Amino acid sequence: MPGGNHEKKLHGIVSFYDENLNRIKEVYREKGALELGKYFNPLIDPCHFDILGDKIIINVEDVLLVFNSKGEKILSIKHDYRKVKVTEAFKKEMVESFKKGDRKQYEMLKDILQFPEYWRGISGFAVLDKKIYVATHFKKDDKLEHFIFDINGKLLNTVYLPRKNMGISERPYPGTISNGILYQLIENENLDGWLLQIDVE
Repeated sequence: MPGGNHEKKLHGIVSFYDENLNRIKEVYREKGALELGKYFNPLIDPCHFDILGDKIIINVEDVLLVFNSKGEKILSIKHDYRKVKVTEAFKKEMVESFKKGDRKQYEMLKDILQFPEYWRGISGFAVLDKKIYVATHFKKDDKLEHFIFDINGKLLNTVYLPRKNMGISERPYPGTISNGILYQLIENENLDGWLLQIDVE
């Protein structure tokens, strides 16, 4: 969940709550994309996590940490992901997108806008079919690199999937993988609606 404080600094927080929404334990906290007056990194999307039975998996600086139901770390899944540069063309396109959006917000943030030299190794991950699918930012033949791990962190396979993102963002269209098949709902402006795209891994 996103969080902040009176210093106007954003951060991401993963916490455990009881059935009455009383916080039991904070499991992880990460610096967010913005601290007013200091920096704004639009590529930071903190606290990616997913659920695996009674466990929670959190992406912490490209390491998948597995916690049990008590919030105790029980496993770290590490891999040497390749470094992918953030291109000048992408930076320019994103800045132009900001300008066309909320102009007041752009004027407030433009002087503290900071892009990293490289993308983070992991662009996202999901637990599906008792496997952990980890997407990176590396593409080959317009397909995105995915590593597949078992639930104990053993690397099973590397595949390239034609996952589509929304606009210039690195956020994928909604979808899932089942029995080796990628399903995504893709917005189609020509048809003024959505298409179901199906691809085999």
